[in-house]
This record gives sequence, structure tokens and C-alpha cells, in this order.
Amino acid sequence: MEAIKQCVVSGLGISMLPFISAEALLRDKKMKIIKSSSENPKFYSQVSYHKNKWLSKAHRKFIEMILGDR
Repeated sequence: MEAIKQCVVSGLGISMLPFISAEALLRDKKMKIIKSSSENPKFYSQVSYHKNKWLSKAHRKFIEMILGDR
């Protein structure tokens, strides 16, 4: 999350972030809110994990849940 915020502050792009995580940067005017013209904007995300590393049951269930909507 911190890396994403710093990329936005550095002018490398935009991001959808939880308000609470960006609140201090917004207050310090290092970041600003851009209003969307859409009520339900679409965005894409990625999940990565090492295929040869152990995954907890919760982690596996999370991956199954997000991949189930494809």
C-alpha cells in the first residue's frame, strides 16, 4: 500500500485507495481525489504467489474465491 501511495505522490499514476490509507496525504495536499463520472467504475487487479511455496488454508480459499468469478 505504501509503495502504491508513493508512486501516486511521485506522479507515476493514479490509484483507487481506501480513504483512511490516503487521509494524511490528502490533508497535506500531496494527493487529491479525482471524482469518477461512473457510479461503478471498473478496475483490474492482480494476485501473485509463488507456486512452489506453502499457502495457508485461508490464502488458498482467498485465491479460489477471487478466481471463481472469472
